[in-house]
Amino acid sequence: MSMENQLPVRSPRERGMAVLVSAVLMFFTIGTVGLAVDGGLAYLVKGRLMAAVDSASLGAARGLNLGEDVDAANAAATTAAERFFNANFPSGYMGTDPSQTTIVPNFTVVQQNGNPTGILRVDVTGSVMAPTYFMNLFNVARMRVSATGSATRRTLVMVMILDVSGSMQSRQTLGSIPSSVSSSTRSCDAMIYAASKFLDYFSSYDYIGAVTFASSARVVYAPSTNYKRSDGAGLNAVLRNINCSGGTNTAPSINLAWDQIRNVGLKLAMNEIILFTDGMPNLMTGNWPLRTQRDTRFGPAQNYGGSNPSPPTSNTDLLLFKDSLDPFGPSTYNLSTNITPTLDAPYTTAQQAQINAGVLPRYGDSRFLPLTTAQWNKYNGYSNSTKAAFGWFLPNASGPYRARWIVDSNAPAGNYFNCTNSNRRADVLDRGVTWMCYDMPVAATATSPDTFYGSIVGSRNPSSGSQYDPRWGDKGNTLAAPVVGEGVTHPPSGFMRMTSNGAIGATQTIAHVPLLDAKGNSNYGFRDDWVYDVNQGCAPAGTPLPNGNTDLCKNRGGLWVNHTSAGLGTNKFTAGPYADYLRTDLPNVFPAAAMNSAVSAANRAKSDTDYNIRFDTVYLVGTEDNVDREFLQIIANVQVFKPTIFDGVGAPTQGNNPYYNANHQEGLWYFTTNPADLAGLFAQIAGSLLRLSA
Repeated sequence: MSMENQLPVRSPRERGMAVLVSAVLMFFTIGTVGLAVDGGLAYLVKGRLMAAVDSASLGAARGLNLGEDVDAANAAATTAAERFFNANFPSGYMGTDPSQTTIVPNFTVVQQNGNPTGILRVDVTGSVMAPTYFMNLFNVARMRVSATGSATRRTLVMVMILDVSGSMQSRQTLGSIPSSVSSSTRSCDAMIYAASKFLDYFSSYDYIGAVTFASSARVVYAPSTNYKRSDGAGLNAVLRNINCSGGTNTAPSINLAWDQIRNVGLKLAMNEIILFTDGMPNLMTGNWPLRTQRDTRFGPAQNYGGSNPSPPTSNTDLLLFKDSLDPFGPSTYNLSTNITPTLDAPYTTAQQAQINAGVLPRYGDSRFLPLTTAQWNKYNGYSNSTKAAFGWFLPNASGPYRARWIVDSNAPAGNYFNCTNSNRRADVLDRGVTWMCYDMPVAATATSPDTFYGSIVGSRNPSSGSQYDPRWGDKGNTLAAPVVGEGVTHPPSGFMRMTSNGAIGATQTIAHVPLLDAKGNSNYGFRDDWVYDVNQGCAPAGTPLPNGNTDLCKNRGGLWVNHTSAGLGTNKFTAGPYADYLRTDLPNVFPAAAMNSAVSAANRAKSDTDYNIRFDTVYLVGTEDNVDREFLQIIANVQVFKPTIFDGVGAPTQGNNPYYNANHQEGLWYFTTNPADLAGLFAQIAGSLLRLSA
């Protein structure tokens, strides 16, 4: 029998073992298949769950902008997380049990070396119970599926700089936040309304503060996470009581805002300064150098102009006078009669002897000294302006007479009038060019200290019609502290102070504009060669203007080189001991130096690489006679200058910004002539910040 044709013979016991093994293998096979099927189902559930928690974490980060404190913000964010989760993970999805679904947000301020970094991490953990089918055979009816989604949000550290100068007009609703605004709302009220609404866009995890500026700057609310609170600890409690008055001192407010951001100390946060203003700055600040050398500049000269001139005490005080009139002769420059007044009787014996010898009894003649009490009282009874016009002054009844001017062949004819006139009259167009005081006297040649500190408020003479005229007008008024709480110093005795005669003091007392302002910003820069009251442009009829203004035409300014007929052709001294320095006797220089220092302050803040500060600016155009489109756009670091409505409807862009710095953040610049638009412009800035913070 062949072996190849024989089959193995199995016993019945062997055949039973095969069935048993097959059954056991089938048990594990079913479990494996069930695990694969149920695991695949769980994988599908987890994929949808991950998408839902990712969405929920983003929604929670956005929801943090609601609520007036951190607890309320967390509650609002949790609600937002649940809403986003439910929108992306439908109830009962793939058989999950809704009653077992949980969503747990967690908010963590990221720290480094125990210090907050300015980054907020939002983690949302979602958990669901997914059903099983095959695994149910093994008494596993459900399996828990979990996922965590994370989002980060940069904390915003922002300081609002608000212009509260007088051009904004005083509040109509002082003590409360306006409930609504219109085109006729005063600018100050519209600004407060817009600033208050602006706060609603941000989170209680953010730090927001406010700085105001008029003649002086101040921190009215240090950056805090409590800014949304409705009680006295919130920013609205401060905003409702802000009023508007005074000058416009922009640069110190920028320095204060920068300091406040550094005080918070969150280097990885989104650090932001938003600057709102309705016009050009008109205060120059610094340690002012005293004028101790003669030079040629606009009058009036000290001791020869103003309401209370002091008599000169030395040759440094004397005017140079070309005309041949003898200051002690009978025909002097008396403002009324043009003669030296006559001495009245009764006369002393010595005086009578001179009269008997044929000498006319007049003041100014030392042969009639000493004067009688009546004659001395008559002299003192003349007004200061009349006495200032005599060619001499008398310190007491015994004399001696002292000269007010000396003859100098190099002096221009009429130098006396040039040196005693304030050059304010608009009807003499060349007055600001030709009527200059030649070799103006000085009050002192040596002083200690040789500077005084403060901000000089540019004044406005209503009769002149223009604040920054390049030919004539007031130069300056009182001295203000750059920052509220700081002290100012005054010139030493002998120099005119910055008081009610500040327009005279700025001319007579100050040598020139200092290189740096009171806070280390440069007073020299992009506006050194700029003239303001030129290049008029007009908005279309019907354009709303703030504060009831109706003048649709504004001066846009330009370079002196293009407007040489407008005046001196420069903002600087061109000769003399102060050559190449900005001058303080020209009204046009006040906004030029003030803009230079504001731009310098902003550039210093933007160059702070630790905090990478961004500037956004809002310009309410039309409250003054002048419009400067470039100033705030340079501060915002835009790449291309945009036009204003005074450049014409549909005007093209105005060229590349030559001061754009690619190493600084590029901000936003908005303008309007309508106070009712402010809240909308602030909202656009808020939208940009919210996109950047997520």
